[in-house]
Amino acid sequence: MASASPLRGWEAIRAADGIGICVTGTVIVFVALTAISLFIALLPHLLAALGPWLPEIHSHHDQPLPTASDSSAEQTRRLAATVAWARHQQRP
Repeated sequence: MASASPLRGWEAIRAADGIGICVTGTVIVFVALTAISLFIALLPHLLAALGPWLPEIHSHHDQPLPTASDSSAEQTRRLAATVAWARHQQRP
């Protein structure tokens, strides 16, 4: 009995519809990346439109600077936190 030789190279690709699969996969990836890019580009406009309904989040960065009415211990604590933050920002 004669054995059929396995397909190799372009013959195998054409036999398995490899070109169609490759084109389909490329189109899917291109469409997905385009959709992600458009979403990122439109996100500031979307968030501006949703702004009235989204709550404002305050962080510890919004705290006021110490005043003369603050206690000495409170001023020392805030100064230490400021120095630690500045030192942290200088790290490589």
